[in-house]
Amino acid sequence: MYSIKIPVNEVEFLAATVWERSDAKAVVILHPATAVVQAFYQGFAEYLFNRGFSVLTYDYRGTGHSKSGMVRSYNVSMSDWIEHDVGCITAWAKARFPELSLLAVGHSVGGHAVLLSTATHALKAAVIVASHAGVTSTIKQTTEKSARLVLVACSGPGSLSYLRVHACEAPGAWRGFTGSSDASVGALERNARLFLRRSRLGCTPTSK
Repeated sequence: MYSIKIPVNEVEFLAATVWERSDAKAVVILHPATAVVQAFYQGFAEYLFNRGFSVLTYDYRGTGHSKSGMVRSYNVSMSDWIEHDVGCITAWAKARFPELSLLAVGHSVGGHAVLLSTATHALKAAVIVASHAGVTSTIKQTTEKSARLVLVACSGPGSLSYLRVHACEAPGAWRGFTGSSDASVGALERNARLFLRRSRLGCTPTSK
């Protein structure tokens, strides 16, 4: 196991951890949930490593070790995580392990990233975990819908505009969750099309 920094642009980078096997049968990229730090996935990464896979974990920009200086200086959206961060980490893995198949496990927003990122074409297969579409437009009960809208679309982004960052130090908790990312959550909550408009793995959205 070793740690690396993968450049996203001239200034920003992704802090990643690589579990590399000389006899690996494939490479598994673990795409994290919203601002969840990569340490949360260490046990799972070790499990996959012990079963014959090389594994790559990382922190989204502005979270965990993928930041320098104050978090308030970052203006990174959830869309940036999905397109640029996922694309960057996938391109690095493809270049580093050209002879191996690329697999991915996407947790929560990491699962949406697997479906929406243009980097998905490089994957041979993927597993999506707890990536439900919590879209307010699909909620039938008026009281529940109103409460959800106020909490996620108004109170959350509004509070973060003042506080700028969630300060939770529990292991695996959100760290350095930027205000622009919180605003992205609000947009996603209001628009089911953002979840269901594209699928690059041949998946078909279903509804009850």
